[in-house]
Amino acid sequence: MKIQRRKVIADMDRKIVIGMIVSTQFLKSIQPVFKTEYLQGKCCTSIARWCLEFLEKYDRAPGKGIQDIFHHHQRNGLDGTTSDLIENLLASLSGEFERSKELNTDYLVDEAFDYFKKRQLEIFHEDFEHYLERNEIEEAERLFSEFKPIKQVKERSKGYTAEELMNIELPEIRWVIDGIIREGLTLFAGKPKVGKSYFLLNAAIDVASGDDAFGCIPTESATVLYLALEDPIARIKDRLVKMGIQNPSKLFTVYPLGEWPRVHEGGMEQLEEWMQDHPDTRLIIIDTLERFKKPQKAPGYHYSEDYQCLKPLHEFANKHHIGVIVVHHTKKTATKDPFDEFSGTTGLTAVPDTLAKLDRAQSGKEGRIFAFRSKDAGEEEFLFRFDGCRYELSEEEAEQYEGSKSRQTIFRYLKLIEEPIKRKDLVAVMEKWGVGKGIDVLLEKMVNEGAIQKIGYGMYAHKDYEDDSWREAVMKNLRERRRSRHTMS
Repeated sequence: MKIQRRKVIADMDRKIVIGMIVSTQFLKSIQPVFKTEYLQGKCCTSIARWCLEFLEKYDRAPGKGIQDIFHHHQRNGLDGTTSDLIENLLASLSGEFERSKELNTDYLVDEAFDYFKKRQLEIFHEDFEHYLERNEIEEAERLFSEFKPIKQVKERSKGYTAEELMNIELPEIRWVIDGIIREGLTLFAGKPKVGKSYFLLNAAIDVASGDDAFGCIPTESATVLYLALEDPIARIKDRLVKMGIQNPSKLFTVYPLGEWPRVHEGGMEQLEEWMQDHPDTRLIIIDTLERFKKPQKAPGYHYSEDYQCLKPLHEFANKHHIGVIVVHHTKKTATKDPFDEFSGTTGLTAVPDTLAKLDRAQSGKEGRIFAFRSKDAGEEEFLFRFDGCRYELSEEEAEQYEGSKSRQTIFRYLKLIEEPIKRKDLVAVMEKWGVGKGIDVLLEKMVNEGAIQKIGYGMYAHKDYEDDSWREAVMKNLRERRRSRHTMS
């Protein structure tokens, strides 16, 4: 006897359906255990079934072809109500198709398996209770004896050949704050009382609210988690008041002293739970490492312990494609390389994607030097003004940033149009995009540096543009000769 269940389209259903539409890897990972009854909406189960049928036939996910599949079923007996619901659902998911390259497939597979296990138990419990209520003991016993919990079997990695590696399309590493804070794990150090916590509090508030970070760098509003593990709640509130924060974003969440467990007490598991509940998180700040890691039992050289304490945070940050910043301290003695001043062994500095350091500038007591060394983004150094509460890029740095932003706009536009453009037309477009002042000087610099090319008089093109006009001229000449032969004959 089939038991009827209430069908509700859940958020997890949507995630799974998106994964099945856009990712072959996701489809193949869940195919061995998936049952349509694990999804709670009729629309989602229909789409899921179509995706699996497509995989069986073509060995890949349907992608945007799901629309064609839908129209095929629409023409072949799909009832009107279901058709309207599926059409609306696919329309609401269309934006996700465009962002498919950003899909964290491994994480979604783990999420889906957890969800399937939960749904399997819910269904088993409902069926089991149903048979008991009807006093159908034999059916209940059969159900119990046949129950096998879902197990996720991950394939052993086979590695990559050099050719495979070169052909893999990977999402670009993104910046949380352009040019300053990137995704991945960052170990951020500085001397006590230099202003590290205020620096990160400024960054966190700006990202959560979507305001210009440090006075001039545009950000996209996103959820931010701040673990202020050394600070009581009164100190955090006092800092926000001093910063002049009146209406802080609801996307900014802070956990004060004593309210987040250390790594060996469930701290990492709680971070995973946070990401499940807040998948739009872009930045997590852990202030400080000493309050998050497992305490060391005895003094001495602890390379392995230092390495292992940051390893799970590094894997976590890159798994979720977010920025994770861990605050640390520097040694008292100066070194030739400033990034050798981080307290602890080289096991700490070996793990992070980025090392960042905050120092007082020699130019005055308000000046702060923020420097970073990244495995993927090289080394940079910025001068900030710090009034004791708020951080802003210095005027020189702000002007340099604006110039860099204008360069990127010109470069990307010329790459987009894939053909030369007259100077006056380029200037007209750039003015609409906020690039106007000093554009001729900027164009000349970019030409001299080889970032763009100047073709003929007053024409500009992307550096990769190839002028094929000579080919067209040759072909035109050949066509004219062919015509003249026919005329003479």
